[in-house]
Amino acid sequence: AAIAAASIAKLGHFEPQQLSTTAWAFAARRVCDEPLLDALSDAALRTISRLREEEFRMLLWASSRRPGLTSAWALLREAELARASVPPLSLGVMLAECEQRGLVGREADLLHRLGAFDGQRGVPASGLPAALASACAAAVQLRLLTEGHPTDAGIVDLAALRELALAGKK
Repeated sequence: AAIAAASIAKLGHFEPQQLSTTAWAFAARRVCDEPLLDALSDAALRTISRLREEEFRMLLWASSRRPGLTSAWALLREAELARASVPPLSLGVMLAECEQRGLVGREADLLHRLGAFDGQRGVPASGLPAALASACAAAVQLRLLTEGHPTDAGIVDLAALRELALAGKK
């Protein structure tokens, strides 16, 4: 608690690399000090335009370790506003977290952001970025099968995934 309190007071002076490594370290150690984690999230949002890809990914991962994903979604939203696009590997962090938490609608939204929904009925799982294919293809196929949607091995049925996403948002 003393380390957390001392850190909060200094966060305004942290550079992006210091913020990202601090957030990563606290998340890796499973520190659950909400005021500290909120202060880290706020500081990260203020430096979003100066974050390098690795720093952003570390902050996003750290934010995704929290019980709620509010700060992670806020970080992702601000990054999308500050940049032309968010690197696919960074989206993979959130995709994996959505998969683990069973957030199918959010998972489909992330796949959409990656450009997986290009009007085709289905795309080969190998057509998704490699980091994402390994993180989600099996889970998406299993979910589609359990919902009664036909799939072929290695094929993600995008229309069925869209239907699941819409059903999950209702």
